[in-house]
Amino acid sequence: MLFVEKILGKKSYKQMIDYLRYMQTREPLVGKKDINDDNIAVGNIYMNGAIFLDKLRSEIDNDIVFFDILKTLQVKFKNKIIDTNDFLNMVNEKTSKDFTAFFKGDVFHSKSP
Repeated sequence: MLFVEKILGKKSYKQMIDYLRYMQTREPLVGKKDINDDNIAVGNIYMNGAIFLDKLRSEIDNDIVFFDILKTLQVKFKNKIIDTNDFLNMVNEKTSKDFTAFFKGDVFHSKSP
């Protein structure tokens, strides 16, 4: 989605996010640990992930901080597997706020922007 924004502009990005919100399902973004869950549709992971990141970006409301989080995650955890808590801790550290409730909330299923 960030590629779409960079190449085609903010309007195209917004249209794609709105489309993803329309198409999203109620499948969980992350399944149970160490269990191969066939009920999680692979494509939905990407759609819901894009929606989650868009909502997080909006909630942070500071693109410098948001992109610093993404870059720091990539550098710090290069070639490693991380979990939600690693991501949450980085967001909390970089924003100096507690996003625990946001990460546990029902942000995936709201169809409103």
